[in-house]
Amino acid sequence: MSSPMKSLTGTGALVTGGASGLGRAITEALAMAGASVALLDANGPAAQAAAAELVDSGCDVIGLQCDVTVPDSLSAAMATAAERFGGIRLVFANAGISAGLGPGSGGKSLLELDDDNWDRVLAVNLSGVIRTARAALPYLIESGSGRLIITSSSAAIMPTLFVGHAYAASKAAVHHLTQYLAMELAEHKVLVNCLAPGPFETNIASGRLKQPDIAEQVAKSVPLGRIADPSEIGPVALLLASPDNGFMTGSLISIDGGTVAGNWSH
Repeated sequence: MSSPMKSLTGTGALVTGGASGLGRAITEALAMAGASVALLDANGPAAQAAAAELVDSGCDVIGLQCDVTVPDSLSAAMATAAERFGGIRLVFANAGISAGLGPGSGGKSLLELDDDNWDRVLAVNLSGVIRTARAALPYLIESGSGRLIITSSSAAIMPTLFVGHAYAASKAAVHHLTQYLAMELAEHKVLVNCLAPGPFETNIASGRLKQPDIAEQVAKSVPLGRIADPSEIGPVALLLASPDNGFMTGSLISIDGGTVAGNWSH
């Protein structure tokens, strides 16, 4: 007979890019399940405001300013969270930024590619992930059952000209990095998995999916016929975070309403 999923009470967790969108939803899901969560974001006031709202709901959450492109910033935030919670067992490397519109949706072509934009997106979406993992690893090993979960995108699996070059490239690299780290860290009993969200209503890319005309267009490409609410990522995040998950590592989990499967079938 199966038993209910174990609570996360007593678990120290950390979420980068946690002030809004999927990061905020993941933070809330973990905290409501009993975890103590450090909500990190490059926007310090936004991180503190989001944390305060969750504290008002009875959650144990702290908001910290952190730039995932700066190793010292990550190290300081990790140390603060570990001291506050007595360790860190869960880390969600979720911070990410848009590269702007792709050439298939009115954005820049390859010949117009902006080098500064390319460098900035890869610095956050790819280098930020490896730096987050590196800073977190001592704490995850010390916990004895560490979990590293990385946020990617369905655009990493299914090439689409709707997103910019740097976004597509960075997220595809994150998929490979997930499996690489899963192999490397297995000896330390640290499980590494990746979430690949499809269309969610968030503020990334200036909140384009909140615009009715764009939302309608994108929803038509989703087999389920709609765009997801950020809260819908929570249950999957909890599955990967749960102590019950002891044998899943190196997995790439699509949460996309069938978008990738639907496009592959055409």
